[in-house]
Amino acid sequence: MIKRTISTVFMLSTLVIASIFAVNTVNAETSENFSYNIMEDGTANIIECLENKEEVTIPTKLAGKTVTAISGGAFDECTEMDTIKIPESVESIDEDTFENSEDLTIQCFQDSYAHKFAEENNIKSQMFVDNISVRTKSVVVPVGNTKSLYATVTPNNAFNKDKKWISGNTRVAIVNSRGVVTARRKGTVNIYVKSTDGSMKQAQCRITVKQPVQKIKLNHKKITLKRGNKKILSATVLPKYANNKKIKWVTTKKKVAYVNSKGVVTAKSKGKANIYAKSTDGSKKYAKCAVKVTQPVKKVKMNKSSVSVTIGKTCRIGAKVKPSNANNRALKWKSSNPKVAAVDSKGNITTFSVGKATIYAISKDNKKITDKCTVTVTPVINLSPYEQDILARSLYREAGSTSYMCQLYVCSATINLWQSQYSHMSLASMLTSYNIFETAYTLNSVSEWQKNSVMNVVKDVMNGGKIPNIKYFRNCYYHSFGTPVANIDNVYFSM
Repeated sequence: MIKRTISTVFMLSTLVIASIFAVNTVNAETSENFSYNIMEDGTANIIECLENKEEVTIPTKLAGKTVTAISGGAFDECTEMDTIKIPESVESIDEDTFENSEDLTIQCFQDSYAHKFAEENNIKSQMFVDNISVRTKSVVVPVGNTKSLYATVTPNNAFNKDKKWISGNTRVAIVNSRGVVTARRKGTVNIYVKSTDGSMKQAQCRITVKQPVQKIKLNHKKITLKRGNKKILSATVLPKYANNKKIKWVTTKKKVAYVNSKGVVTAKSKGKANIYAKSTDGSKKYAKCAVKVTQPVKKVKMNKSSVSVTIGKTCRIGAKVKPSNANNRALKWKSSNPKVAAVDSKGNITTFSVGKATIYAISKDNKKITDKCTVTVTPVINLSPYEQDILARSLYREAGSTSYMCQLYVCSATINLWQSQYSHMSLASMLTSYNIFETAYTLNSVSEWQKNSVMNVVKDVMNGGKIPNIKYFRNCYYHSFGTPVANIDNVYFSM
């Protein structure tokens, strides 16, 4: 009777267990490493481990189904296993699941079901990393610079707190095993820090790599401006893909040279200043242009507006440049008629022939600024038109029978005698007493070129023409001079 009762109870319990298992189990599946059942709630229950090795990892999912339970006896054949990794998804483990595993270590998350199971069954446990965090969620790093990232791992008693750093785009930035990021080129990238204990925990930091300004070039390294003038400076920022290419313009002396936000330099006063084009991206790059401001010439004033000079004589004309602090006070001197009067670089005038010339003093700072002086060159002997006429008539008598040189001798001797101490008569009286007009008839036989030759002789003598050979005249043409020249030897040839 008792045996029948026990048998009945066993059969009923077996039926209950079987019915329960039938209710919770839909079908059985096999993966590469495990046999498992898919429960009615869509989760997976591991019923057997198919691998026998020292370290076994329970997956979070099998065939896309979350692993939530491990049946008893699932690891009876795993005699080599000494470590098992159990994910947080597991919420049920039979008591006899690991009864054949000696000196087992369960690696699991702190306060998880597996952790509590290990404590209740006196199984050694080690904690997975349950969280990794980085101190900085995002950071800006200039190209070529580095940035150290720091990560915190919890819990403190995690059996493996090692981390792995990974760059999402090594073309933009790389990261080494100590979390040091090196920015390589402009762009953005995520830097990941991951656990290495199998917990699959990770954190990330967003890195924005900025291209700083590396160089600034100006279109001018130095300029010279006249006071009041302007000059536009332009800056080229390199590299061309720099994030912030904005330039700040600065002057060292606003009173000398002012610069606006567009690089326009205005010369304010005489002196020197430096103009800087500075980066605004924090790279501290700059370029410099040296500016020299000069005082321009405003006016040139000569000390004379006109001057009269005897032919062959020299004189000097002065000129003042205003303002007195003008940088370039140099002058260029110029004559409108160098054949009459020439001028040198210091304003010294040399006369060559009778006539007029305009002497200009021109500012080398500005050729439009100038002043002028009229120079009148007069002959050495100043004869009235009447005196010139009667002197010419005195020569016409000889024009047809003597050479040009003889006429020159006669004219010169006549003038010298007239100007000497031996003559107390006017030139007209002296020549009239020679009965010049009595020979006027000879004019009818004088040709036009002879008349011109005679007038040229008169002008030569008036302008200081010299007789090269006095002895020749005395020997050959003494007789032609006539009565008025009584003391020619004493007067003319002694001069």
